[in-house]
Amino acid sequence: MSRFLYDGRVWKFENEVMSVSMDDATFQKHLNAYLTSKGIDTRTYLQLLAYVDQVLNQRIEAAAHLENPEYWREIDDPHIRIIMYGRWQKQRKS
Repeated sequence: MSRFLYDGRVWKFENEVMSVSMDDATFQKHLNAYLTSKGIDTRTYLQLLAYVDQVLNQRIEAAAHLENPEYWREIDDPHIRIIMYGRWQKQRKS
């Protein structure tokens, strides 16, 4: 059975046969190499949080842009229903 320990400075991995230890910089180097080999993003937790914050802000800006009914005027989508109030009001007054 394998176990590991990280004390804030040194990583230690053990099983019934051996013990392996290294500083955090060495572990991070090999962790990033492994992640890269698997096609997995190697950003740190804080970098990922910053990315999520950036994307969230972009989505909020996009939603604000789409709140304008004029945006939808030229969109050709059968699931979008547009009713022009001005035309309806004019027809009703006549």
